[in-house]
Amino acid sequence: MSTFKPGLVGATICLCLSHAHAESRTVADARSEVCARTAEHWFDQEYGGERFGVKLQHHYNRKGKVCYALVTHRRGCEQLFDINDPSHPREEAIYCGQLCRVKETKCTTESEWEGLVRPYLEQ
Repeated sequence: MSTFKPGLVGATICLCLSHAHAESRTVADARSEVCARTAEHWFDQEYGGERFGVKLQHHYNRKGKVCYALVTHRRGCEQLFDINDPSHPREEAIYCGQLCRVKETKCTTESEWEGLVRPYLEQ
């Protein structure tokens, strides 16, 4: 006679998976906080803070595990940097008038730019 109880096993698996998910969310939240501090420090060093109309928006992309800094210049130009290694920031994208590129993909309009860069800043 079997003592297997599917309901109990399912509940245990569900509890374990939800605990693992909570841990990964906690880790991601901690990485997001580190990203915020890293971005602000990098921005202060690189641009002298929010002076002269230059602004910073940062985002920790949980899917790619990458810290991004979006720098908006006073003329509306924007640059997206991967700053996981702030001593070697990597420009991932730029939008400035007719110059529009996200990685190797060229774009021609502001709406194309927004569509291409959005996944980096939302995931």
